[in-house]
Amino acid sequence: DILYTLSRLIVGFFLGSVLGVTLGLLMSYSKIINSIFDPIVESIRPVPVIAMIPFLIMWFGIGEIGKLVLITLGVFAIIVVSTLEAVKNVPKIYVRAAKTLGANDNQIFRSIIIPGMIPGIVGPLRVATALSFTLVVAAEFMGAQQGVGYRIMEARRLFVTDVILLNVIIITILAGIADRLVRYITDYLTRWSERK
Repeated sequence: DILYTLSRLIVGFFLGSVLGVTLGLLMSYSKIINSIFDPIVESIRPVPVIAMIPFLIMWFGIGEIGKLVLITLGVFAIIVVSTLEAVKNVPKIYVRAAKTLGANDNQIFRSIIIPGMIPGIVGPLRVATALSFTLVVAAEFMGAQQGVGYRIMEARRLFVTDVILLNVIIITILAGIADRLVRYITDYLTRWSERK
């Protein structure tokens, strides 16, 4: 059950993070892309992802795709906005210095903007990690046959409170380990910054 839960969580978190960072960078790089996607992002951002569960069941059924889409959407909504803000918060003095030294826009984007925005998405990545555990449990309420969330739902139906408590403790431990792992990776990637 733990392996099923972690596999869903890892895939959804990875897809949501990659899509969020990619779209956020593209929106910050191109005014055209930003004008197209900004209204869409701003319209879906305030919507609680869990409220989308009935639609996901209707569109994707109770299979794995709906569960992964739920986790991916939740992570994506956090990361895309955070990436945009992190890019805006890159010190402009670095960009001006690079232009003074003759760097073009592509070089500035690769060498200044992308590394400079990484410290700004550390916090949102940790928030997205915690949210992923909430969403994977909610996703496993959607007709799953394996997973920690499924065991919680099954135990609730049978009023077996000790099993519910055990699975809540398991989720808490896994979330703590995942948060430590994200912190370790991001601390390593931002060891050059003055974030600490």
